[in-house]
Amino acid sequence: MACKTDKRTASRLKNSSAAADTPRTRPDPAGGRERLAKFGANELTERPRPGFLALLWDQFNNYLVIILIVAAVVSLALGEWVDSIAIMFIVVLNAVVGVFQESKAEQALAALKKMSARMPRSSAMASR
Repeated sequence: MACKTDKRTASRLKNSSAAADTPRTRPDPAGGRERLAKFGANELTERPRPGFLALLWDQFNNYLVIILIVAAVVSLALGEWVDSIAIMFIVVLNAVVGVFQESKAEQALAALKKMSARMPRSSAMASR
């Protein structure tokens, strides 16, 4: 069994070294243009940035925040209005800070995308 494996490995090595000796050719630019026209650019589609209300809704769409709101309502029903106001203040403050952080992160991501430059394929291949 070992002999068959050694012969197969030797055959594969011989074929791969023969393939490595062949000169590499540059891709055909016309073929690239044809694929670009047929399939489109190789880019991800960008989602629109979420608006203020969507960011705010995402802050309140959390189990812990919902539990805190329910606790504030129960505290208010029991007459503990100071506790209720304190809980709601913390929930609103958390939402404001969360919206602020997410909007800053979106802006930073947009700035990074703008900074990333695309290099034309032909110049990239010429430098190799």
